[in-house]
Amino acid sequence: MPKKLQEEATSNVAEVTQDETSVSQTVDTSELGITPAELEKLTSYQPPPNDQLTKEEAKAVLEKYSRFYNLTKAEALHSVTYWTQNGGYVKSVPDTKTHDINHKGAESLKQLRACVEDVRPGGTVRQLARTLAPYLLQVALQKGYKGHLWKSLKQNNDPSLEGPDLYYCCEFYANLPGTPTKVVEALAARSKERSQRKQAPKPKKRKGGKK
Repeated sequence: MPKKLQEEATSNVAEVTQDETSVSQTVDTSELGITPAELEKLTSYQPPPNDQLTKEEAKAVLEKYSRFYNLTKAEALHSVTYWTQNGGYVKSVPDTKTHDINHKGAESLKQLRACVEDVRPGGTVRQLARTLAPYLLQVALQKGYKGHLWKSLKQNNDPSLEGPDLYYCCEFYANLPGTPTKVVEALAARSKERSQRKQAPKPKKRKGGKK
């Protein structure tokens, strides 16, 4: 990741005050190359009031996930970032997928979902992603994980998306302070198009088959 792109994306996030109960107490972000100054800009971000986990719940999920796979907290956050940037927050993505984050044995999306469910019955990876969004963005920039929707949004909604824009191309970044306006608009346009397709009347089947 070129330093200029990382600086541009980081500067998009509004300055905030670090929350004492934030995930930063659990995750050693220095292992990810994130400076305290960069982290301070992000850690008090409050997700939208609905469809989220609390920060305490998010910490508990990371702890369960890291213990299960014998990962450091930074490695666990890296793994969660990989899953979310690659669309693992979408329910239709098969939970049979695996990924070996640090050659310690493959982590599974199924296990991440199970950890969320253990902490909050009925909870989802999407809710986790909204709570951890500032951290996921920083790791994505460090590791070069573009948002899984970048190709679709660039092709179908806004061809001008480029550089750091592409790292925000996940639905859960839509409410993150500093997400580029054109990404938010592209996500909104995509959501509207999908909704219209679902509501469109299905063509009636012709009786008697083809002639």
